[in-house]
Amino acid sequence: MVQLNMTAVPADELNTLLDRVSHKLTIAEFRREISRFWRRELRQRKYLDQIRFSRGACKKFMDEIVPVAQFIAWKKIKSGFIQFPLDNKVPDCFFWENGGKAAQDIEVTIAQGRARFYLMQEAVGHGTGRGFLELQDDDSVEEFDQAFEREPDGYTTDQALHSVKSAIRLCLKNKNHPKYASMDLLIKGQSTSLRCPENVGERYEVTWLMPRSACHSEKSM
Repeated sequence: MVQLNMTAVPADELNTLLDRVSHKLTIAEFRREISRFWRRELRQRKYLDQIRFSRGACKKFMDEIVPVAQFIAWKKIKSGFIQFPLDNKVPDCFFWENGGKAAQDIEVTIAQGRARFYLMQEAVGHGTGRGFLELQDDDSVEEFDQAFEREPDGYTTDQALHSVKSAIRLCLKNKNHPKYASMDLLIKGQSTSLRCPENVGERYEVTWLMPRSACHSEKSM
């Protein structure tokens, strides 16, 4: 495997953002904070490696905050309140609708996180890489290593859809635990066919919000 530079970067702007979102914000305030950070980051590329690999100070940002921000943008949610405890406990996020007293508890998880890491490692190390990997997070290190020893080849739409469905099922299985019973599950996945226009080595990412009952049903997919 290619050795990558994972040297930690001082996290001034990022720490400021993390501190802000750890307090209860309006959705408008939250979206402004996220936009402000990305505008600065796209100019400076200060956290590029950490963002690509969800490492260091960027891990919670990429694995918890960004998926929720993407979902809010996709659903065009413009009102309410949000807070991220960032305390290594569940849930990852609290969301209050306008006028609502009880928060919606949201747990965030990453679909095919290991595949994403290997794909990014190949792309960064070689300047290009394959766009699809069918392996799941519970596959062995040997299977991942063997996959990247083979030349990239094409894949069908059915293969991609099957892989996504398998990844979602695995996320639901991993969160099928009483401590998540009161929470909705936000699953972050990615499209294999699109690239970000900012050219930072990121694929477009998609999110699914699964109701709390889905984690306890084998027939949810």
